[in-house]
Amino acid sequence: MDSIEDENQPSDVSGTRMQDVKKKKRLNWPVIILFVLVVILFGYVGYMFYKNNYASDENMVEESTSPVTIISNSNQSATVTGKIIDDKVKWKTAIKLDDLALFKQSEDECDQMGGCEITVKYFNVGKLETGGDIIAAFVSYGVGTEDVIRFILKDGKYKIISQNSDRIDNSIYNLDTQKVDYDNKTVFKSLLIDKVIDEGTTRLTYRFLGDSEGSEEFTSEKSTGDTKWGKLYLEQGNKIDENNDSVKVGRYYIKLNDSTRAYYEVSPTFLKDDGTLDIGWDNKTEFQKFLTGECKGVYGSFPLVINQTVIIDKKVIDKNTSESKIYVPGTAENLLVDFGYSLYDRYDEGDKDSRDTYYNNNGIIIWIDNYESAIIYSNKIYVPKIEC
Repeated sequence: MDSIEDENQPSDVSGTRMQDVKKKKRLNWPVIILFVLVVILFGYVGYMFYKNNYASDENMVEESTSPVTIISNSNQSATVTGKIIDDKVKWKTAIKLDDLALFKQSEDECDQMGGCEITVKYFNVGKLETGGDIIAAFVSYGVGTEDVIRFILKDGKYKIISQNSDRIDNSIYNLDTQKVDYDNKTVFKSLLIDKVIDEGTTRLTYRFLGDSEGSEEFTSEKSTGDTKWGKLYLEQGNKIDENNDSVKVGRYYIKLNDSTRAYYEVSPTFLKDDGTLDIGWDNKTEFQKFLTGECKGVYGSFPLVINQTVIIDKKVIDKNTSESKIYVPGTAENLLVDFGYSLYDRYDEGDKDSRDTYYNNNGIIIWIDNYESAIIYSNKIYVPKIEC
């Protein structure tokens, strides 16, 4: 019996030791789990420190925390000294690019409309300090129909800057979504032009955007002042009447930071909706500009007097203020009377008033705006019966 107990003793001791080892292994699992959680916590803290102190610089450059609408309705003075500056953006003179093939023509609806072939111009207009080029695309699909779409090209990917771009008309053309995505946060505030700009008695009303190449119809231009978005230019085009050198087509535009041209229509603030002039005189004649643009002057152009000192002889005195700067020709033989009466006589049908009657009825008047441009307005009863 004693020998049997001696033989079993080592076996009991070995079993007890194995149980102790297993028990110790089970007690180590909570320690391991705690260690893993501590490692994860330190990793997260390190990531947040990097993101907030280093990685956020790029977002600060490209993103606006509060979205801004493309065109506001506020009236602003055009000669604002404090210009709008986009931080960490380097604008440059526009460089024309080859076709990037980011758009494609819509087929079904265009076929139903008899065709609406699109043409697209691409320009490299700037660069972000954090990396990435700024691209402006001008999509044309008919007279006076040009959309401006602005992109950021970074790491081979194009993103449309929604707040600085026109809405894409999918019935005319589509975006190649395999190449392009949308960015709804980035905004270049210097490109958010105001819809209406007042300077003294001169009102500029936004009409459309054009590319940096301008129009072949306008052969010269000059800077007439500064605005908070860029310089204001007056461009001069062709003669309106081939037989009269005194009046040519004029037009205003602001050259934006990305070289885009924002075109504005000009009018006096004292011209009422019915065409009468609120300048303190008793005359109730209704006036309007001669039509110089395509179809009802939608392009913002106007009849510009070339030589003011020679052809303006007589000022209409404003009883309320001297700021209106309204003039009438001194005699019926004035070159501007030649201009206005010739157009009336050429296009109006039926019985016509004589030249003297035309003159005495204020057939034309001349307004000098706050940028020193002399613009012709016609008595509405003598406006040529043409639209385009």
